[in-house]
Amino acid sequence: SGERAELRRRVSIGEILSATAKGKPMPSIVSEFAEASGLRDEDVRGGHFPLDLLAPDPESRERADANTASPSTGKGNTVRPVIPGVFEESLSAGLLGCEFPTVGSGGYSTMAITTNLTAGARAEATAQESTAAVLGTVTREPKIVSARLTYNIRQSAIVGVGNWESELRMNLRQAQMRAIDKQVLVGNGTDPNLNGILSQQTDPTDPSNANVGWDDFWGTVVDQLDDPFAMSPKDVALLTNETLYKLALKAFRDKTIDASQKAATSLGDISVADYIDAKAGGMHWSDFMPAAASNINQILVIRSGCRGKLPSCIVPNWNSAYLTVEDPYTGSAKGDVAVTIHALIGDPIIPHAAVYSRVDHKAA
Repeated sequence: SGERAELRRRVSIGEILSATAKGKPMPSIVSEFAEASGLRDEDVRGGHFPLDLLAPDPESRERADANTASPSTGKGNTVRPVIPGVFEESLSAGLLGCEFPTVGSGGYSTMAITTNLTAGARAEATAQESTAAVLGTVTREPKIVSARLTYNIRQSAIVGVGNWESELRMNLRQAQMRAIDKQVLVGNGTDPNLNGILSQQTDPTDPSNANVGWDDFWGTVVDQLDDPFAMSPKDVALLTNETLYKLALKAFRDKTIDASQKAATSLGDISVADYIDAKAGGMHWSDFMPAAASNINQILVIRSGCRGKLPSCIVPNWNSAYLTVEDPYTGSAKGDVAVTIHALIGDPIIPHAAVYSRVDHKAA
């Protein structure tokens, strides 16, 4: 909102660092920002503030509040603003359709109707008996995903670039978001890891023969249609590893119609990956997805037909970060400052299991 954006521009990470190091309360502007973000004022105490504050100022890429070690050359001259690191868009909030509701103190619980009531035609003067609906309840406790930045105060003084701190702060937050994405997707459930979406899927029977042809890939999309979660191919997306995705890019249906199949029309020279992008929800890959094991590649099927009406996945977020100057008194002899952020999130909750599933393809 406009109010939050204006408050964000008035926040100084430097003031927060100073308050944290000296054990003083957070500046009042942090409480105002927290209130505008839906957090309780009592949740904002020394070293505790909304994660959104770590995002860079959207209208001032030149603002700097904290710094890290500068490069050994090229500083102190006419220097181009720091070029950001490269991160992809959030996989969890985008393709996977995860919601991150803000949670206060205590565990988080959600309830979903997993078995519906029934209805039907009946003869006159006959009774309609009721059937039992089933409510499923899931409770989550917070787990922690952390990122850390260390810098020296001398380096911050000599680097000579105005956006040094803001880009590093953004990089720290993006690195943390990437770690969250990986945990949400493929966390193995063994502490301290989250139990990720892929890990919650049933392990299918391995295919006995290679199934990476054009028809095999498109057949995977069609076979995943499900009422009401995927009523057309547009509601089905596939997420796999780089190897299988590249094989799909190389799987072509020739213009020459296969007489044995008696095809009525030709699909033209198009790879199955492009065809799935055009006719279905798309084929995607992530380096988080497991590499092939014994030539078996995993595919996460994502059904989005009910998205917007029902949540696909819920990842509770105890919306807080702890900005910590690690041992400032000992480190002060060297002028070192360490900044650590912690995201408190729970295992992904999938209210309706049919939203996701797993399919395996054998590459050779």
